[in-house]
Amino acid sequence: MKNLATFETPIEAQVLIDELHDRGIEAIVHDEQRVELNMFSAHTFGRVRVEVADVDYEKARDVMVHEIS
Repeated sequence: MKNLATFETPIEAQVLIDELHDRGIEAIVHDEQRVELNMFSAHTFGRVRVEVADVDYEKARDVMVHEIS
């Protein structure tokens, strides 16, 4: 697995996950619970990472750059 992107909130990560899934690319989210547990704090204590399989990385990166930005 390769880290594709890192976000401040789970909602931001979900936008990318949905786009990837629509194109048949599986992606997983790491550290989502850590951020949600601290969402009422004045500071963000974690980041949400989106990871994809090594073989899907280039295709997923293209989706992120051209479809999400």
